Amino acid sequence: MRFDDELARGRLVAGVCDACGGAARAWPATGFCPSCLGPVRWAYVPPCGTAVELSRMADGRYFCLAEFARGVRLMGVLLAPSGGGRFEPRVSQRVVLESCSLAGGRPR
Repeated sequence: MRFDDELARGRLVAGVCDACGGAARAWPATGFCPSCLGPVRWAYVPPCGTAVELSRMADGRYFCLAEFARGVRLMGVLLAPSGGGRFEPRVSQRVVLESCSLAGGRPR
């Protein structure tokens, strides 16, 4: 599957439907738009997004739900920016996807 192949290369892609102009938000089992069933083309998703929700794990690390281009939402661990200082993440903060991959055949 194209999504898995790209993820294995460290690239995040999402389906885009040219027939109805929508982002294919079905996570990404098919090559068809869930709105109009038109064909989907795969497009690169830039790594810059926005934190939508966040929480703290028992070990003190933060994780968040972040929204990226084309309506793609991902959960991940937040890493403090380099340079030290106090790290206080917040909703609406800009985030950068540092890495994505497949581990044991599953996205991570």
